Amino acid sequence: MNELLKKDIENRANSLYHYFSDLAENQKEPSYHVTSQATKFEFVIRENDEINGKAWCENDVDHVEINSGVIELFYHYFTAVMEHDKVNFLRPLNLDKDESILKEYSYEGIIFNNGIAEIFDSKIIDDGKARLLGIFTSRFIVLHELGHVFNGHCSFLKNELHIGDLQFIPMYFENTKGQLNRKNALDFRTLEMDADAFAATQSVLHVILLYMEVDEQVDVKIDRESLFYWWAFAVHSHFLICEDRFMDQEYNKEMTHLPSSARWCLVCNLTIDVIDLSDFLPEDKEKMKNLIMRGAIDAEIKFNSIKLTNYNWIDETINNFHFIEYTEEVNRNWDKLRDRLQKYARLTLYGKA
Repeated sequence: MNELLKKDIENRANSLYHYFSDLAENQKEPSYHVTSQATKFEFVIRENDEINGKAWCENDVDHVEINSGVIELFYHYFTAVMEHDKVNFLRPLNLDKDESILKEYSYEGIIFNNGIAEIFDSKIIDDGKARLLGIFTSRFIVLHELGHVFNGHCSFLKNELHIGDLQFIPMYFENTKGQLNRKNALDFRTLEMDADAFAATQSVLHVILLYMEVDEQVDVKIDRESLFYWWAFAVHSHFLICEDRFMDQEYNKEMTHLPSSARWCLVCNLTIDVIDLSDFLPEDKEKMKNLIMRGAIDAEIKFNSIKLTNYNWIDETINNFHFIEYTEEVNRNWDKLRDRLQKYARLTLYGKA
């Protein structure tokens, strides 16, 4: 794994952890008591090809672990997306060239920025976009795991659920046969939804910050409005890759996660809500929301084209009776779990003023 990329993600994870720790300390009426004495954070990128991450609390230490395969997979996929777009751009101009040759090509052009001509090289821009998409994705994954920590899920699991030797919520491929009953599985699905909500909220707030400070914060030559497009493209691609890897379209009462398409739909809807609550002008909000939808749709189109699949998150969710049934069940369960989680949560939980 690229050491610079690894170090960058480690730095981001530590920075995010300390940001939320400071935020928790500054709350007027902190509700977190059981493991609030955690004084150390250990973030590890483990050499493993599986798409997996986990969080747990042990001996006053908060742990988050991400597999290297997660990061490498997404970086290589986003590089492939950029190559796909480049080949499609060059193909009409090079009808006699094989795709393998076109992948090696690059092109230069001129961008006029406030009347000033800037020469660009497609290799540099494509690599910059791939890295940006990788950052958006890895940040979402890390935030999801930190949601488990700061919303009290880890301590709740450790202190109240007592499910065998489970100390963390299992990933898709983890074998939990015989360890979970339907109530446990529903609780896990609910906590996963809350961690996704934490990641979605904090992710889009980060994109808004980048939008406001694009010149200082973003070193890729893109329009600031397109940040919303590329964020949605990246995060939806994450869920598409998970859906393709784990074939998790089917609903059942023993699942610990909602299907990937359902998770993306809920993340997308929450992101739209966050923008609606922002202080931007109505016309700017509409533009941001449209860009998010466009980025999500294009992510699906590109994925289907590259992987020769036929995923359609709208058909898999809005037109799916099970999506409505299971998401309503999770929301009802959240209303019950929230009060039990409150004594473990370091930050204000959704629905708690």
